[in-house]
Amino acid sequence: ICCPWPILSRGVPEDMTSELLRPCPFCGSQYVRVRPDSEYGNVWTVRCPRCHMVYIPHATDEKEALSAWNQRA
Repeated sequence: ICCPWPILSRGVPEDMTSELLRPCPFCGSQYVRVRPDSEYGNVWTVRCPRCHMVYIPHATDEKEALSAWNQRA
């Protein structure tokens, strides 16, 4: 199945991303996605395909979104 955005998760080869995403805090899924999202005002969002959680860190690039997701409480 092809997705229009990269799926970044634990277990992804290092050459794809230098910083891996923590799992979803609601369902534990390891397959959270980070992508640009114009639906929420041209920001990067982190989404869980299993429980449909959407995290909006108001990041302007992928690195900021990854950092905000991994530092959440």
